[in-house]
Amino acid sequence: MKTNDQLKLFVWRGPLTNYISCVMFALAHNVGEARKAIEEPEPGFEKVINWEKAGEPEIVEDVKGFFLWGGS
Repeated sequence: MKTNDQLKLFVWRGPLTNYISCVMFALAHNVGEARKAIEEPEPGFEKVINWEKAGEPEIVEDVKGFFLWGGS
């Protein structure tokens, strides 16, 4: 059984299918679980995410701070 001690933060900075920039993140054990966690809350959202364009996530396993700003 996996414990919460094994959780990692997966961060994608990439476009959606409509080429709008976005940041997606999930706390999970692996990439597949992270993608599923992002897609599940909003039915149909998996059609908006372009995982190929988003590329591989940044995986955070240690203390790290970051921030976002901007928008239109």
